[in-house]
Amino acid sequence: SGGRRHQGVDMMANHGTLIVAPVDGNVEFRSNSVGGLSFHLSGDNGNYYYGTHLQGYEGGTRWVQAGTVVGYVGSSGNASASGPHLHFEIRENGTPVDPRPFLP
Repeated sequence: SGGRRHQGVDMMANHGTLIVAPVDGNVEFRSNSVGGLSFHLSGDNGNYYYGTHLQGYEGGTRWVQAGTVVGYVGSSGNASASGPHLHFEIRENGTPVDPRPFLP
């Protein structure tokens, strides 16, 4: 939307589904009008992970281990309330990569 390229995947799920950290690293939380509530995780592996359209956050800015709950699936920002999902991106050295091979 808005002329932007979609640089991640949309993972459809029910409102409130747990979102866990994909890797160990430092997580921060921010929001904006397009993505709504978002997590930004700087992985200890050097990669950057971004998830948005959250319903809410779990905790605050901190270091987390992989598998730690960081938030909940929602439809904040420009996401449709009838289609809750997590928009998820991975960046290696600042370059977006297809996250699908890394998903279970």
